[in-house]
Amino acid sequence: LKFYDYLQRNDGGGSNLKRVGLGYFPLQIGPSSKDDIIQLRGVIALRDIPKGEPIIEIPYEMALDLGRESADPTLPATAFLQKYCAWKSSSDSVPPG
Repeated sequence: LKFYDYLQRNDGGGSNLKRVGLGYFPLQIGPSSKDDIIQLRGVIALRDIPKGEPIIEIPYEMALDLGRESADPTLPATAFLQKYCAWKSSSDSVPPG
């Protein structure tokens, strides 16, 4: 929630945030049944954004390092999510780093 508060206080984190929207995208993971489709959440451009122009500006203190650019962030993101869920379900007061 602090992240969304930051975006509201700071012009949406950048002028391009108004050019994108969040959406769910179907992904077929099996042969053909409805149960073989999952929904991925992501960002979609609503208007043209020139190559190399930032979509959102995130302060260093709020950023998560999920590895090198062009590397698949799935494994580090999953590990972070597992740590976060374990922290939320425990009584620890310090979030995972």
